[in-house]
Amino acid sequence: MADQEHGLPAWLALRRRRRRQLGALAAAALLGDPRARAYTPVAWLMPGGLVYAAAHVREFESALAMTLGLFVCLALIALFDARFFIIPDVQVGALAALGLLQVSIQDAAQIPERLLAAAAAWAGMSGVALIYRLLRGSSGMGGGDAKLLAAGGLWIGLAGLPGCLVWAALSGLASAALVFSVKGALSGQTAIPFGPHLCLGIWFVWLFGPLTG
Repeated sequence: MADQEHGLPAWLALRRRRRRQLGALAAAALLGDPRARAYTPVAWLMPGGLVYAAAHVREFESALAMTLGLFVCLALIALFDARFFIIPDVQVGALAALGLLQVSIQDAAQIPERLLAAAAAWAGMSGVALIYRLLRGSSGMGGGDAKLLAAGGLWIGLAGLPGCLVWAALSGLASAALVFSVKGALSGQTAIPFGPHLCLGIWFVWLFGPLTG
């Protein structure tokens, strides 16, 4: 490999290769490249949300820095899951830590409710994954998705979880439609990571609030 030829340590060379791969995936998704078209909605909507936050800076006030941190964590998680089919624990841990910090600054009295939201999110996603495995005999959802939604629960609370799942489901359906437009068929073996769509759901609820009836 080129990095190894320059005498870089293996771990540093791997990190550089991964950064290049994630950057290439982001660019391909934004451009609607067929190889990454499934992630085009997420690739455009997440930065679009950041533009929205910047345009409504007065609404976010002191939470603007936390909003930027949330975006960075979610974007990295979404790209990593889309490229490698893995939700990295380091980024999820950072997302959770920032969520606890944010609620501590905003209103520490809400910490118990946010912890309950995290527990409910993890239990719910884990339960769905278990039921799917029992019915289909294979894993349709990794444990990383449960950890991701739990970390997101620290940001959006119990009231935000239903809306997050609605946004994620809509985004996932749009992704499946784009995959169908490229491949012409879908099957039970077609792999579409759910992490990027959960990231979009968390992001939208944070920006626009819970969905109300």
